[in-house]
Amino acid sequence: MTRGGDRRSKVFESKRYATKAPANLKTIHYFFPVRRHSFLYVADRVFGRFEKIIKKKTKILTKEEYYGAFKQVGNVNILKDDWVLYDIKHLSESLKK
Repeated sequence: MTRGGDRRSKVFESKRYATKAPANLKTIHYFFPVRRHSFLYVADRVFGRFEKIIKKKTKILTKEEYYGAFKQVGNVNILKDDWVLYDIKHLSESLKK
Protein backbone atom coordinates (compact mmCIF):
# COMPACT_ATOMS: atom_id res chain seq x y z
CA MET A 1 0.00 0.00 0.00
CA THR A 2 1.38 3.38 -0.92
CA ARG A 3 1.33 6.34 1.38
CA GLY A 4 -0.41 9.48 0.24
CA GLY A 5 2.83 11.38 -0.20
CA ASP A 6 4.26 8.65 -2.41
CA ARG A 7 1.22 8.76 -4.64
CA ARG A 8 1.35 12.55 -4.89
CA SER A 9 5.04 12.51 -5.78
CA LYS A 10 4.39 9.98 -8.55
CA VAL A 11 1.62 12.17 -9.94
CA PHE A 12 3.92 15.19 -9.78
CA GLU A 13 6.71 13.31 -11.56
CA SER A 14 4.39 12.12 -14.31
CA LYS A 15 3.00 15.64 -14.78
CA ARG A 16 6.55 16.95 -14.98
CA TYR A 17 7.34 14.28 -17.58
CA ALA A 18 4.25 15.24 -19.55
CA THR A 19 5.51 18.81 -19.94
CA LYS A 20 8.78 17.51 -21.41
CA ALA A 21 7.21 14.57 -23.21
CA PRO A 22 8.22 13.51 -26.69
CA ALA A 23 5.94 14.68 -29.50
CA ASN A 24 4.60 11.18 -30.14
CA LEU A 25 3.17 10.88 -26.59
CA LYS A 26 -0.50 11.85 -26.75
CA THR A 27 -1.97 10.97 -23.34
CA ILE A 28 -0.99 9.78 -19.89
CA HIS A 29 -3.39 7.58 -17.94
CA TYR A 30 -3.22 7.57 -14.15
CA PHE A 31 -4.05 4.35 -12.28
CA PHE A 32 -4.32 4.36 -8.51
CA PRO A 33 -4.50 1.15 -6.45
CA VAL A 34 -7.93 0.25 -5.14
CA ARG A 35 -8.01 -0.70 -1.47
CA ARG A 36 -8.51 -4.40 -0.73
CA HIS A 37 -7.87 -5.38 -4.35
CA SER A 38 -4.79 -7.44 -4.94
CA PHE A 39 -2.90 -6.81 -8.15
CA LEU A 40 -1.02 -10.03 -7.43
CA TYR A 41 -4.18 -12.14 -7.45
CA VAL A 42 -2.67 -15.08 -9.34
CA ALA A 43 0.45 -15.14 -7.16
CA ASP A 44 -1.70 -14.96 -4.01
CA ARG A 45 -3.77 -17.94 -5.17
CA VAL A 46 -0.67 -20.01 -5.94
CA PHE A 47 0.86 -19.16 -2.58
CA GLY A 48 -2.39 -20.13 -0.82
CA ARG A 49 -2.43 -23.50 -2.59
CA PHE A 50 1.23 -24.04 -1.69
CA GLU A 51 0.53 -23.21 1.98
CA LYS A 52 -2.21 -25.87 2.10
CA ILE A 53 0.17 -28.49 0.73
CA ILE A 54 2.93 -27.56 3.17
CA LYS A 55 0.59 -27.60 6.19
CA LYS A 56 -0.38 -31.21 5.44
CA LYS A 57 3.25 -32.32 5.65
CA THR A 58 4.61 -32.85 9.15
CA LYS A 59 8.26 -32.37 8.21
CA ILE A 60 10.15 -31.33 5.13
CA LEU A 61 13.76 -32.39 5.40
CA THR A 62 15.15 -31.92 1.90
CA LYS A 63 14.97 -29.31 -0.80
CA GLU A 64 13.62 -31.95 -3.16
CA GLU A 65 10.51 -32.21 -0.98
CA TYR A 66 10.02 -28.45 -1.38
CA TYR A 67 10.52 -28.77 -5.13
CA GLY A 68 7.84 -31.48 -5.21
CA ALA A 69 5.38 -29.26 -3.33
CA PHE A 70 6.10 -26.32 -5.62
CA LYS A 71 5.68 -28.52 -8.71
CA GLN A 72 2.12 -29.30 -7.59
CA VAL A 73 1.14 -25.63 -7.94
CA GLY A 74 3.31 -24.38 -10.81
CA ASN A 75 6.47 -24.57 -12.85
CA VAL A 76 9.73 -24.96 -10.96
CA ASN A 77 13.04 -23.66 -12.30
CA ILE A 78 15.97 -24.71 -10.13
CA LEU A 79 19.02 -22.48 -9.80
CA LYS A 80 22.11 -23.92 -11.57
CA ASP A 81 19.99 -26.70 -13.14
CA ASP A 82 17.48 -24.69 -15.17
CA TRP A 83 18.95 -21.19 -15.04
CA VAL A 84 22.12 -19.34 -14.10
CA LEU A 85 22.44 -16.34 -11.79
CA TYR A 86 25.20 -13.94 -12.78
CA ASP A 87 26.96 -11.56 -10.41
CA ILE A 88 26.41 -8.35 -12.36
CA LYS A 89 28.58 -6.26 -10.03
CA HIS A 90 31.55 -8.61 -10.46
CA LEU A 91 30.90 -8.84 -14.20
CA SER A 92 30.83 -5.06 -14.62
CA GLU A 93 34.09 -4.70 -12.66
CA SER A 94 35.82 -7.26 -14.88
CA LEU A 95 34.57 -5.50 -18.03
CA LYS A 96 35.94 -2.14 -16.85
CA LYS A 97 39.50 -3.50 -16.83
